[in-house]
Amino acid sequence: MDEIDELLKRSGEKLHSARSLLEKGHYGDAISRAYYCMYYASRALLFSRSIHPTTHKGLINEMWKNFGETGLIDKDLFKALASSQTEREEADYGIYTTFSEEEAKKVIDNAQNFLKKCKELLKK
Repeated sequence: MDEIDELLKRSGEKLHSARSLLEKGHYGDAISRAYYCMYYASRALLFSRSIHPTTHKGLINEMWKNFGETGLIDKDLFKALASSQTEREEADYGIYTTFSEEEAKKVIDNAQNFLKKCKELLKK
């Protein structure tokens, strides 16, 4: 199994974890795992172009330059990646932040769509 396949596998695992956490009412943790679904899918796409960012912000910047700005990934889908990174930080580190079921569902739906799009792009 090559690195791209491993990253996509990990992305799918994070999406599965997000759904499980949602069912259990752990909305912040579900958002965190959904972000990591998008993170690993992004890493797979960037790896396919020999781009290896070392930070989350760097990953988002490279995704914008290579896929968002070029129109390969819809701007709304790119915004979902960027906003979920901020939400993930709040979910992981915010002491007083709480999330609703609806917010978690939205991030999970975005993650599912994002992963699907990344897989489509990798097939081209």
